[in-house]
Amino acid sequence: MNASQETVLFNTQITTRLIKIIDEAEAPHDVILVTPYIDLDRWAHIKSPIERAVERGVKVSVVLRLDDLPKGRQVGGDKGAASVDWLLNTGASVYELANLHAKIYMSEKSILLGSMNLTASSANNSLEIALAVRDRDAAALVRGYVEDTLMKNAK
Repeated sequence: MNASQETVLFNTQITTRLIKIIDEAEAPHDVILVTPYIDLDRWAHIKSPIERAVERGVKVSVVLRLDDLPKGRQVGGDKGAASVDWLLNTGASVYELANLHAKIYMSEKSILLGSMNLTASSANNSLEIALAVRDRDAAALVRGYVEDTLMKNAK
């Protein structure tokens, strides 16, 4: 892989690229957002791109961590429950996956691998890094991992 083909992003650049990935996705393709934790209520500006994508006919899928939580507590922790409800009401699909730690955001055009969860705390308070994958072979490997490992094991 030619490293010069990849783009390294930091902090707020990651949010900007994530929104671009969602906004540039075209139907009938998918946007897949893989993150252990989610809190869209405190990071509301990400909601509009998701709504627009669903309205365009893009299938938005979100894969979240499934923890051994007490009965009545939902995926993504207490903060994530409202986000899961919002995603489902918007028309997105939500999947749970045990032991998830990966953060992968992708459409048919772009892939972003990084450390940032879909939470305001990650976006605003953490030192984050991500890699925009441009190499076709590397992108195919990531897509294969998401589709063949993560999505097939998610429920």
